[in-house]
Amino acid sequence: MQSTVMSECMRFAMSIKEDRTVSEIKGPVSGFLMVIPKSIWLKCRFTEEKVHNQPGDSKILGIDNHFTNSARKIGIPVLRMNGLFCYHGYRLLNGISYKTHLL
Repeated sequence: MQSTVMSECMRFAMSIKEDRTVSEIKGPVSGFLMVIPKSIWLKCRFTEEKVHNQPGDSKILGIDNHFTNSARKIGIPVLRMNGLFCYHGYRLLNGISYKTHLL
Protein backbone atom coordinates (compact mmCIF):
# COMPACT_ATOMS: atom_id res chain seq x y z
CA MET A 1 0.00 0.00 0.00
CA GLN A 2 1.28 3.43 -0.83
CA SER A 3 1.93 5.65 2.17
CA THR A 4 -0.31 8.34 0.65
CA VAL A 5 -3.29 5.99 0.85
CA MET A 6 -2.59 5.21 4.49
CA SER A 7 -2.12 8.94 5.19
CA GLU A 8 -5.54 9.62 3.66
CA CYS A 9 -7.08 6.92 5.87
CA MET A 10 -5.45 8.43 8.95
CA ARG A 11 -6.62 11.96 8.05
CA PHE A 12 -10.15 10.70 7.55
CA ALA A 13 -10.10 8.83 10.87
CA MET A 14 -8.89 11.94 12.68
CA SER A 15 -11.64 14.03 11.07
CA ILE A 16 -14.44 11.81 12.43
CA LYS A 17 -13.02 10.71 15.80
CA GLU A 18 -15.19 13.08 17.88
CA ASP A 19 -18.44 12.02 16.20
CA ARG A 20 -20.54 10.10 18.74
CA THR A 21 -23.60 9.64 16.53
CA VAL A 22 -24.97 6.50 14.92
CA SER A 23 -26.85 5.96 11.66
CA GLU A 24 -29.15 3.08 10.85
CA ILE A 25 -28.03 0.82 8.01
CA LYS A 26 -31.05 -0.50 6.15
CA GLY A 27 -29.25 -2.17 3.24
CA PRO A 28 -26.68 -4.95 2.94
CA VAL A 29 -23.90 -5.13 5.50
CA SER A 30 -20.62 -6.78 4.58
CA GLY A 31 -17.09 -6.19 5.73
CA PHE A 32 -18.01 -4.00 8.69
CA LEU A 33 -16.55 -4.31 12.16
CA MET A 34 -19.52 -5.53 14.16
CA VAL A 35 -19.86 -4.81 17.86
CA ILE A 36 -22.61 -7.06 19.14
CA PRO A 37 -23.87 -7.58 22.68
CA LYS A 38 -23.80 -11.26 23.61
CA SER A 39 -27.55 -11.16 24.28
CA ILE A 40 -28.16 -10.27 20.61
CA TRP A 41 -25.64 -12.80 19.35
CA LEU A 42 -27.45 -15.54 21.29
CA LYS A 43 -30.69 -14.63 19.49
CA CYS A 44 -29.18 -14.25 15.98
CA ARG A 45 -26.07 -16.38 15.76
CA PHE A 46 -23.80 -16.30 12.76
CA THR A 47 -24.42 -19.27 10.52
CA GLU A 48 -21.75 -21.93 10.16
CA GLU A 49 -22.99 -22.66 6.64
CA LYS A 50 -21.79 -20.88 3.55
CA VAL A 51 -24.51 -18.37 2.78
CA HIS A 52 -24.26 -16.47 -0.50
CA ASN A 53 -26.02 -13.22 -1.28
CA GLN A 54 -27.12 -14.50 -4.64
CA PRO A 55 -27.37 -18.08 -5.87
CA GLY A 56 -24.11 -19.07 -7.53
CA ASP A 57 -22.22 -16.00 -6.26
CA SER A 58 -19.03 -17.42 -4.77
CA LYS A 59 -17.33 -14.04 -4.21
CA ILE A 60 -19.72 -12.75 -1.54
CA LEU A 61 -20.25 -15.07 1.39
CA GLY A 62 -23.28 -13.26 2.78
CA ILE A 63 -22.64 -14.28 6.39
CA ASP A 64 -22.76 -10.66 7.62
CA ASN A 65 -25.95 -9.98 5.69
CA HIS A 66 -27.56 -13.18 6.98
CA PHE A 67 -26.80 -12.13 10.56
CA THR A 68 -28.00 -8.53 10.21
CA ASN A 69 -31.16 -9.58 8.37
CA SER A 70 -31.90 -12.02 11.21
CA ALA A 71 -31.49 -9.21 13.73
CA ARG A 72 -33.76 -6.88 11.75
CA LYS A 73 -36.46 -9.59 11.59
CA ILE A 74 -36.73 -9.55 15.39
CA GLY A 75 -36.78 -5.75 15.55
CA ILE A 76 -33.12 -4.98 16.25
CA PRO A 77 -31.81 -2.06 14.18
CA VAL A 78 -28.36 -2.30 12.61
CA LEU A 79 -26.41 0.84 13.45
CA ARG A 80 -23.14 2.31 12.21
CA MET A 81 -20.92 4.23 14.64
CA ASN A 82 -20.18 7.33 12.58
CA GLY A 83 -17.01 8.23 14.48
CA LEU A 84 -15.28 4.88 14.05
CA PHE A 85 -13.01 4.08 11.12
CA CYS A 86 -11.52 0.61 11.04
CA TYR A 87 -9.04 -0.27 8.31
CA HIS A 88 -8.41 -3.93 7.66
CA GLY A 89 -5.85 -4.97 5.11
CA TYR A 90 -5.62 -8.74 5.51
CA ARG A 91 -6.58 -9.30 1.87
CA LEU A 92 -3.77 -7.03 0.70
CA LEU A 93 -1.33 -9.70 1.86
CA ASN A 94 -3.36 -12.79 1.03
CA GLY A 95 -5.35 -11.81 -2.07
CA ILE A 96 -9.02 -11.02 -2.67
CA SER A 97 -10.02 -14.70 -2.49
CA TYR A 98 -8.69 -15.12 1.06
CA LYS A 99 -11.59 -16.27 3.25
CA THR A 100 -9.97 -18.63 5.78
CA HIS A 101 -10.56 -16.17 8.62
CA LEU A 102 -14.30 -16.14 7.81
CA LEU A 103 -15.05 -19.83 7.57
